[in-house]
Amino acid sequence: MAASASDFVGGVLASFGLPAEIDTPDLAARSDGTRIVIGDDPATWPFPVRTVSSPSLAQIKTWIGNPDATVQQHGVKLVAAADLARIAADTTDPDQLSAAARQYVFGDSAAAAHLLPAIEKHLGPFEVHLVAASVIKIAPGQTLVFEGSTPKVVTADQLIFEGPGANIESFVNLSMTVQTVIVN
Repeated sequence: MAASASDFVGGVLASFGLPAEIDTPDLAARSDGTRIVIGDDPATWPFPVRTVSSPSLAQIKTWIGNPDATVQQHGVKLVAAADLARIAADTTDPDQLSAAARQYVFGDSAAAAHLLPAIEKHLGPFEVHLVAASVIKIAPGQTLVFEGSTPKVVTADQLIFEGPGANIESFVNLSMTVQTVIVN
């Protein structure tokens, strides 16, 4: 059941162009074992997850990527300049365009900006799975697992690890924005 989001979570939702409404999953009550998996198939999700999309890779960078200033400060290079030049010569290879898209989103976007039209034409629109809650609880011995090919974004007022063995695993690009983390 949808409820009004706090200012914190509502602000994150607004950046996705979404209304400030949330669901409050209690992961301990909805688990079917010790692993709670958020993958690419909505039918398997134990609580509501929204899918948001954009045709713009620049928008995806703001949602899940690394800020250019941070990347430049640390000198992160994901794709070599020579490889980006080779990709520019053949802008139809999806694997090469995916590498350039990763550079744009997680590296210095200027290095791959010249490939942006081809990336958006051949790979877009781009999707992100979004979990928004006031409280996310992970019970003792439970693992909240994020996997699949679609990036995940989690925002919550509180993330509570309720005891020993409560943890998170991610096998996909994951961005978490949480106001308070509590470890019991």
